[in-house]
Amino acid sequence: MRENFPPSAGNVITSRPLPIILGLGLPTIVTLYFYISYANTAWFWQDDFSFIAQYSNSIHWNELFNFTNFGRFLSRNCYWHWGIKYFSYNAQFFYVFNFFIILCSCFLLYKTFEKHGRLNALISGIFYFIEPATIDSYAWISNSQEILGQFFVILFVYIFTKDSAGESSFEEFSRALQLGLVIILGFESNILMSMVISLPVWMILTNKEYRRSKTAYFTIAFGTLLFAVFFLKLSGYQTGAYLTSYTIKTITKNLDFYFHNGFLATIWIVSVVLGTVYALARKNYLASWFFLGSIAFFIPFAFFVYQRYLEYCDLTYLFFLLGIWLLLIDSKLKFRPNLVSYVGLAIIMLIFSKSLQPPIRYFSENPLGAEQKQQIQFLKVFSSQHPNIKNYCFRSNKKVENKTGFKGWDIPRDWWFVGFGQAYTLFVSNKKTYKLIQDATPTRCGVVFVFKEGRLEVANQ
Repeated sequence: MRENFPPSAGNVITSRPLPIILGLGLPTIVTLYFYISYANTAWFWQDDFSFIAQYSNSIHWNELFNFTNFGRFLSRNCYWHWGIKYFSYNAQFFYVFNFFIILCSCFLLYKTFEKHGRLNALISGIFYFIEPATIDSYAWISNSQEILGQFFVILFVYIFTKDSAGESSFEEFSRALQLGLVIILGFESNILMSMVISLPVWMILTNKEYRRSKTAYFTIAFGTLLFAVFFLKLSGYQTGAYLTSYTIKTITKNLDFYFHNGFLATIWIVSVVLGTVYALARKNYLASWFFLGSIAFFIPFAFFVYQRYLEYCDLTYLFFLLGIWLLLIDSKLKFRPNLVSYVGLAIIMLIFSKSLQPPIRYFSENPLGAEQKQQIQFLKVFSSQHPNIKNYCFRSNKKVENKTGFKGWDIPRDWWFVGFGQAYTLFVSNKKTYKLIQDATPTRCGVVFVFKEGRLEVANQ
């Protein structure tokens, strides 16, 4: 369907290119440098080791409809099995592949906004590229589950909103199949895909052109069916680390986490309402959905009691920005055609300044997996020097802090970070045993190691 927008200022070549070059180039180059350099310093970490051990030898087709892990067959089974097959145990290749997925998402955003001018389209892609939550997703290989899920959501938006004027019946059928396939792949990557069904629903409700689209109705029916199957199956697994609580208290806690405080969360909610109403008044239906989509993609994580990570709300932040951006593009600034582009550059610089705070600086200084890689090298040397020692024991000098009440988390973080010892089985020797000793744990130890600030030291021998 075709959205009716005025010609965009994004096609106008500004007579003052320096602000454009600095506004786009500096954040892009710095963030690009972070992604590339980080791939050379970070390593496998925490769940990565469990996935390698579980899926490296077999893809486990019997888990295709296993809902205990939110149906992430593609982003867990396939990703790790084929990743090990083609990348071996080279973590750098996994990071590069995740970076490639991010670039693909940026390109899809560019194509989605291309009809509004190439400069404006480029700005929309850079929003996602430099967003702090995107950087957070990239920092850990296992977050490929988030990156893949977001990619399929953005791909869905691109295919669904692509101009369909003059489409033949065969082309419409082909588009419906494409959307159905994207929905399946999205659901098999991350359950957040379910929220994208709100796009065709909203378009049918607001835009009469979509009411004549068989593709839109098919997409809603097929997507809703998958949504129902997944959530009915998942209802029995929402316990433990994934415990949900449908209370105002839980929502408030999550709003405080994802928006830093209640004031900013309130501004977000009010802005979504006003933006949706204004976009509808302008008949900018896609912009109105971007605002509502910002709410929709927050909902799956609004009721989690324990699971709170910035990357979960990447699409919440992105769609909110895109809603604002699309309304700015839609504004009629006849006398200052480049003003919208400069506003977009200002937004980019604001996002970039936020990226320079915790995400880029923190992850550059503390690459995930780097400490575990050092531990592996230390144990390899020790193992070669002491081949007769078979039982390795570990303890942490840090007190276990468990504020959740979930007993399964009463384990030192150092032990979590090495995949409960699986890192050592995979990368040191599978002929030796590696156990955590806590308090008065009765076990036979040939040697005891202690974690001290991420490093291993021999406690006794």
